Amino acid sequence: MVSAQDLALLSQMKDKIDQINQLALELKALGAGVKTVEKNSRNILSATYNLKFTISDIVDLEKK
Repeated sequence: MVSAQDLALLSQMKDKIDQINQLALELKALGAGVKTVEKNSRNILSATYNLKFTISDIVDLEKK
């Protein structure tokens, strides 16, 4: 069981991860055709994917 304080922090982290993910998608679209931007935005999306399913799963399970 996660404390209320920890759940609040995890929820804040989830929101930030979602924001980073959205910005990475925008960056990927803006940088289409620029190999470095495409590669690095994919790396960012991969990292946020991992974070999202680590943090988000905990938050979602605790809220149920």
